[in-house]
Amino acid sequence: MSLSISLIPMYCPKCGYPIKAQIEEIAWICSQCLEGVLLNNENQLVLTKIQFQQSGLDVSEGFPYWVTTVKVSLNRETLRGNLSDEMLQFWQNPRTVFVPAFEMELEEMLQRAEALIKNPPILFTGPVIAFKPVVLSPFDLKAYIEFLVMQIEAGRQDDLKQLTFELQLDEPALWIFPG
Repeated sequence: MSLSISLIPMYCPKCGYPIKAQIEEIAWICSQCLEGVLLNNENQLVLTKIQFQQSGLDVSEGFPYWVTTVKVSLNRETLRGNLSDEMLQFWQNPRTVFVPAFEMELEEMLQRAEALIKNPPILFTGPVIAFKPVVLSPFDLKAYIEFLVMQIEAGRQDDLKQLTFELQLDEPALWIFPG
């Protein structure tokens, strides 16, 4: 089996300006036209919307998060105790999910995502700021959200025996939060 290496021309799809990319990065802001650029699953650079959370603080670097709305349909079985009503109340309406898109350990990523799904920030668009490299692809987002749902449900104070669920995700958006 031979692996092939392909070189991708790193130019903004809108204005043609060179994109300065680092290894593992998959999204950028063009420094010329300020458009968002994403490396898609076909290894092509495409335009994408990147939004910046408003902040009253003077920050030099932001943290990228994929933000999407998820509808979750769950069935759970427990050995004892039953917090199904709590589960139904939590998941009855679509939830906004915030998944860190920058380099971080899986456990910390899930902790942050759980805290934000339980207490989501109000999103207000602010000015463009520099941000940490985006390394998590939106095409991998569903797997991380599945981990998140399992973590939330396993954390309930009953003895979970079995959990099945289905996810419906809206198109994710990349948001940059002040550091």
